[in-house]
Amino acid sequence: MNFKYLPILAFLFVLVSCSKKNPQAEGEQIDKGAVNTDNLQNEQKPKKKKTKKKINNKAPKNITPAKKLQGKYHALIKTSMGDIKVELDADKAPISVNNFINYAKSGHYNNTIFHRVMATFMIQGGGFKVDKTKKTETLRESITNEAKNGLSNLKGTIAMARTPNPHSAMAQFFINVVDNQKLDYQSPSKYGYAVFGKVIAGMDVVEQIRKVKVVNQGGAFQNLPVEDVVIKTVVISDAQAPKGEKAKKSEKDPKNPDKAKLKPEDKTKKK
Repeated sequence: MNFKYLPILAFLFVLVSCSKKNPQAEGEQIDKGAVNTDNLQNEQKPKKKKTKKKINNKAPKNITPAKKLQGKYHALIKTSMGDIKVELDADKAPISVNNFINYAKSGHYNNTIFHRVMATFMIQGGGFKVDKTKKTETLRESITNEAKNGLSNLKGTIAMARTPNPHSAMAQFFINVVDNQKLDYQSPSKYGYAVFGKVIAGMDVVEQIRKVKVVNQGGAFQNLPVEDVVIKTVVISDAQAPKGEKAKKSEKDPKNPDKAKLKPEDKTKKK
């Protein structure tokens, strides 16, 4: 055997041994995907679930279901400039009337302001406090737009205010100070604004409000009265009977005053 080749053989043996060192560590690095570009390309990112904002168009049910409303209700809007009496048409706009009544009875309108006053258009209120913050603590879900009910936005009518979304009305309302038929329903893309009543007394107060000085403070306050026009409260009175129906008291009703006047039958013996 030629021993002169032993150093060379020993050197080759060392090289082969070093090349096989730490295979597990390299394998772990690949398994982790740090350098496995194939895995990175083929990996599918989890799809995010799209959540659509749902608008509940049902009328509030905490006081009186809209389907049970009939006839004409009266609302007395007491303001810092005088009282405005409104007749609410539950026959034509049961959802809007129910909504307005519920807000009134819950005290939502108490100490809110007419924050948008436009002398040749309308006066709007019911959404902001005197300190100009939005009144959200008593807000409920939006309601269905009843603009197709046949009632027109004529001078003196009251209607629901809303955002560009046709079914977004909540608490805010406005009173037309001129004829605004352009606000009536025209098509699904021009849905209009739902009228639900009309002023029957205090139109002179509405006229005074529309003439107040306003200032532009931007945002919702581009037509803000310089001096606050406050809605102190809104008082609701009972509905009148629908047309064709007259309230009748039963003869058996113990509260019927006429019954007290009736004399008992004479039970004398027959001759």
